Amino acid sequence: MIPKRMSEFLHDVLPERTWRNRLQREDGRAYMEFGPTDVERLHRLGIEVDRLGPRLVVCMWDEESPLEIGGYLVVDNLAMGRPAMGGIRMLPDVTPFAIHNLARDDTQERRRSIALRRRQERHRGRLQCGRGNARGDHHSRNEHRGKQHSD
Repeated sequence: MIPKRMSEFLHDVLPERTWRNRLQREDGRAYMEFGPTDVERLHRLGIEVDRLGPRLVVCMWDEESPLEIGGYLVVDNLAMGRPAMGGIRMLPDVTPFAIHNLARDDTQERRRSIALRRRQERHRGRLQCGRGNARGDHHSRNEHRGKQHSD
């Protein structure tokens, strides 16, 4: 069954027409999906859409379970390829806003990681091309060879 807090929250923030038009049921599970063009609906869930995302927000629950099982999935961004950065949490007091923040933090961390890796690769490329070495000398290989021959 849908968790009580989740049901209260979703019924408070989403109009009845959204429930009628978006609610999907499959094999005892229910969900509503929202994408980047659902700006108003996402705003009602506490999520602000920007150029990064979110790409997908899903409110989901198990209708057949006697336990309250439900949660939110947020996929923030696919711009840097897959796997996508996102998160899912199934806790009694979790909100879509909190999951979006976790997913956005993952996106930002991945962006920083990729930028650092690219800087390291450029630096290694400079070293391999002879524009520097581990000792900090900035002479090209040819300059080193020339000095060796002139000694």
